[in-house]
Amino acid sequence: MKSVPATLFMIATCLSVAQAEPAFTARSEFNADILGSWSFSTDRYANGICQMTGTLTVFSGQTDADGLECELTAVEDCGFGRSVVAQTCQITADNTEYLLESEIVEFIERMPNVMGVYMPDHFIISDVTGDEMHGRLVSASTATAIFVRDEGNIS
Repeated sequence: MKSVPATLFMIATCLSVAQAEPAFTARSEFNADILGSWSFSTDRYANGICQMTGTLTVFSGQTDADGLECELTAVEDCGFGRSVVAQTCQITADNTEYLLESEIVEFIERMPNVMGVYMPDHFIISDVTGDEMHGRLVSASTATAIFVRDEGNIS
C-alpha cells in the first residue's frame, strides 16, 4: 500500500502534466484589447514570392460561449497575380495565445491557379498590446504577421 505523501505526489504530478498542454477554448474573459478593426501584413513567404495583407474586424459572439467572432479580408499578392478572399473567423484562446481560424466566404478576386488551392487563412496571435498584435500565419504557408489597429477604433 502506498503512503499518503506518495499518493499526493502522484496526483500532483498528473495534474501538472495535464495542465502543461493547454487547449484552445472559447471563453468569455477575452482580452477586450483585440476587439475592433485591424490592418495586417505578413512577411514574404513561398520562397519570397508572396505576401499577404488585409483587414480584420473582431467582435463579440452572439453569446458568451461563442467567444469572439471576426471577419477577415486577405489579399495575397504573389507578383504574377493576387487573390482577394473574404472570410469569417472564430477566435479561441489559451492562457498565452489566440487562435484565429477562418472559413472562406467568397473569392472577390482569384489569381491564376499556379500556387495550388487557396486554403482558409489561420493565425496564431501571441503578443497583444493596445494598438498592435504579433503572430504568425499558419495555413497553407507560414509567415510572421503584424496587426495594427485602425485609427479611431480604440475605445
